[in-house]
Amino acid sequence: SPLLQFFVGHPITFFVNMVSNVPSLLMLYWIVNLPWHHHERFHTYSDVLMWLCQPHNIPFYLGIRMVRRLVNPLVYILMATLVKRTIIGEFQAGPVDKGSEWQLMRHWLVESLFTQENLLSVTEIIGRHYEGVSIMYRMLGAKVGKCVFWPGSQLVFTGEFDLLEIGDDVVFGSRSVIFCRSTERLATVRLCAGSNVADNCVLLPGCVFGKNAVLGSNGIAPAGWYLPESSV
Repeated sequence: SPLLQFFVGHPITFFVNMVSNVPSLLMLYWIVNLPWHHHERFHTYSDVLMWLCQPHNIPFYLGIRMVRRLVNPLVYILMATLVKRTIIGEFQAGPVDKGSEWQLMRHWLVESLFTQENLLSVTEIIGRHYEGVSIMYRMLGAKVGKCVFWPGSQLVFTGEFDLLEIGDDVVFGSRSVIFCRSTERLATVRLCAGSNVADNCVLLPGCVFGKNAVLGSNGIAPAGWYLPESSV
């Protein structure tokens, strides 16, 4: 409900975002507490701007940008993972409990915390395609094998990581979408070893790819569908 989102959901997402920005704020705090600041008195906004434009402050501005790009996303994913493990919890296959406001809130939270943009900001640091991404998905509850090739743009995903199973040597193309949830039920999406999801594919809840199966570009895997082993 809107009230639950306002009083519970938004404070949680706000807290995660605030904590992720702490490293940048610490850099800024360091700047304003450097020794030369304490011996000067600011009388106007122009004085502040002149002080900020002094050459010896430039390395700190570069440092803030580097921290925002390289540290903040890692802090964000760690805090979001903590929320996933302690507050949201594990998702189970089965009917969607539409009568429970908290269950609907859990889905809203994972969609809000683990957007494609947020995951992409992390993979730009740890690498977009290989084991670093697999480790991140495992931390969030997915079952991921070895040597998985992830899409550089990252998956568009509903966020129920516990219902995602990916075997060894699975290959993803770009801009694919995986749904583990429909309006009626939650179901595991399983990609067996060696399977291949090409570009612009859509995988619906409960679909299973057999070993070395291939879904071609712009393909759709219907809900509950089984793609036989070594088929195209």
